[in-house]
Amino acid sequence: MCLDDFKELTPDEFGHIFNSYKEAEEAGYKSDWERMRLLATITAQPHSKKRLTPEALIPLPWDKGKTQKAGEFVTAEESRRRFLQLVERNKERSKNG
Repeated sequence: MCLDDFKELTPDEFGHIFNSYKEAEEAGYKSDWERMRLLATITAQPHSKKRLTPEALIPLPWDKGKTQKAGEFVTAEESRRRFLQLVERNKERSKNG
């Protein structure tokens, strides 16, 4: 996205773009961990008398059924509050460095 397009985003549009980016990053992160624990299970299985499962060998936080509620939206007031916090943080960073 070019800078001019970024500058023209509304807070709501930015929120949707950010959420999509965050979801893609999290999916990649989880995929890497799932692949790693499957490899660890395959590697450890010949050395174990019991049948190993990836979930039992290396439990991960998202295995516990912790899911984000679908359809949960941020209110306009919450969005505004977050935006003002970002503006304040940005001002502090500009002063410090």
